[in-house]
Amino acid sequence: MRDSIMSMTGTIVVTNNNVHFYDSLAQDEKSWISHLKGGESASIYSCDSVSCLHPSRQRNITISPEQSYGGRAKQKLTDLKIKFDNNYEFTNSEIGFLSSIGDIFPIYDYIART
Repeated sequence: MRDSIMSMTGTIVVTNNNVHFYDSLAQDEKSWISHLKGGESASIYSCDSVSCLHPSRQRNITISPEQSYGGRAKQKLTDLKIKFDNNYEFTNSEIGFLSSIGDIFPIYDYIART
């Protein structure tokens, strides 16, 4: 999901005392909708490695609803709900995801009720 966020908001990469700025690729309403819900003619950044120090830009692609930020977030929440329902322990990454949501979205209520 970080590549989606990076594409929507832009990012800064610092390497060997060099600063590289990557602008947001969601500069207008159509681009935002493509990134959030899926759509055509979008551009995205892709990470070259786990550290993502040299992201590449892919142009004029179609983002499917499943690969959009909203689709990925929905799938992640579905996966968490399944783990919760089966009383499986969350990983550190999943705990970090839940923590990043904060109090804006009552995640526990969502997982416990649906």
